[in-house]
Amino acid sequence: MQDLKIYKYDVSSATDIPTIVGDISSLNHKYILVYIYAYLHNTVISQTLKRELEKVSNVKIFFLKNEQRKGAKLTVFGYDKEPYEDNLLPEIMGILEEELFTCKDSFKNSKEELIKKYFNDQLTNLPNIYKLRKDLESFEEVSIVSITIDDFKAINSFYGFFVGDFILEKIAGILKEQKEFEVYKMPGGEFVLLLEKFYNYYELLDYIKKLYEDLVSKCIVYNKLEICLDFTITAVTSKTIEKLLSKISLAFEYAKQNKLPFFIYEDKLEIISDYKQNIELSLNIRQAIRNDRVVAFYQPIIDNTTKKIVKFEALARLVDEDNEVQSPDKFLEIAKKTKIYTLITKKIITSAFETFKSNDYEISINISKEDIVNEEIYTFIIEKLSQNPNIARRVVFEFLESDISSFEQKSINFINEVKRYGAKIAIDDFGSGYSNFSLLINMRVDYIKIDGELISKIDINRNSFLVVESIVEFAKKLGMKVIAEHVYSSSILAKVKELGIEFSQGFYIDKPRVDIAQTNF
Repeated sequence: MQDLKIYKYDVSSATDIPTIVGDISSLNHKYILVYIYAYLHNTVISQTLKRELEKVSNVKIFFLKNEQRKGAKLTVFGYDKEPYEDNLLPEIMGILEEELFTCKDSFKNSKEELIKKYFNDQLTNLPNIYKLRKDLESFEEVSIVSITIDDFKAINSFYGFFVGDFILEKIAGILKEQKEFEVYKMPGGEFVLLLEKFYNYYELLDYIKKLYEDLVSKCIVYNKLEICLDFTITAVTSKTIEKLLSKISLAFEYAKQNKLPFFIYEDKLEIISDYKQNIELSLNIRQAIRNDRVVAFYQPIIDNTTKKIVKFEALARLVDEDNEVQSPDKFLEIAKKTKIYTLITKKIITSAFETFKSNDYEISINISKEDIVNEEIYTFIIEKLSQNPNIARRVVFEFLESDISSFEQKSINFINEVKRYGAKIAIDDFGSGYSNFSLLINMRVDYIKIDGELISKIDINRNSFLVVESIVEFAKKLGMKVIAEHVYSSSILAKVKELGIEFSQGFYIDKPRVDIAQTNF
């Protein structure tokens, strides 16, 4: 019917309402019927529309249910005759019914599309982790295999995200060619294969070995650039789906820590138990820090000529709730995997500076590779040195040789900076592995602390004696002084003095103590 005019509006936010109401107010019709499609009729948009449209004299308002939750839609009918003339109302109702059908159909399609997006990875079009979780509910026994591209984050950073995405699509294509499993795309550079049957350990081992060899044999070519990848493949086979994804994650962590190309999780390995224990220990360490139970113990170092204590080494100890003192090997490695380690380092440094501000002893503080690369610790140390010049010239920072080798340039920068404040440098456990003598020269080292394993045998093992002798001769030629660790008997101390080693440290001199005034030497 040509006298019936139809106008349509989309309302995405309340800011659209004044313009829309203004348009409707300007319509030149005797009768105006406004149908508001909204999911809820008590929303800000719906009620604001109703309130503003009621100000227009010739408008009647009706609400209809809309399946879409956001915003609202308006269908406006303008007519200049009585609504009951010329069969007008049936026509309006027919139009509205058609619109509602279209709206519901559109909503259904949108809903299906949304569900598809929720369960699919958009890049590879593979089902994602959410779909995997849902699918696992359908199985009583199953085997899953995780394939992770090694250093994928570095690949993205070096080659760019376009290349990274290209690699993911190629790997997805290779895996989809196999028909015996369902492939899922996980976050990052990880894929999971769902094998819909139970494999025993040896069947699964053969399977992932073959899979690994097949994947590493294929290089990805992008614009004539050949990129050869490595992978970490882990697997879990189980007659129950309980904690299956947690187990595959733990298997990956275990493989990564132990640098294994592939690894199969088995309950008998008790990896979950180990991780749980580590988490509990981590919480205990954090609580110990809060309660001031991580403390510095100090072990004396004597001058072998004067037989007097001239230095101390600060050593971290944890006093547990039973008042038992725990050595560093019980808690430091766990702490290094968390931010707790930074708190421990700060605690020991602060304690050492406080303890030695009122005496003339040198104080050795251990610095790890984790400290070397930590900007927060670096800044903290420099502030301590600059604020305490009297102590700074008596501080000796001890590094493990292997830690310096791992971050040589950062170590050089650190050493150069602390030496500006008068601090000295010692290499700890020298001789424990491959000793890099050129490193000593480059690092401007002041002291060499010879590995305790060598020192502890120099009175009974001729080879240990000769190795220590060569290190001492080398150090003297370079103007470095030597400290012997693990001196736990008079016979070892005698050999140390015979070799001309300047300083000694060990239980024969005294054990580490909280209070240096109680030192028993």
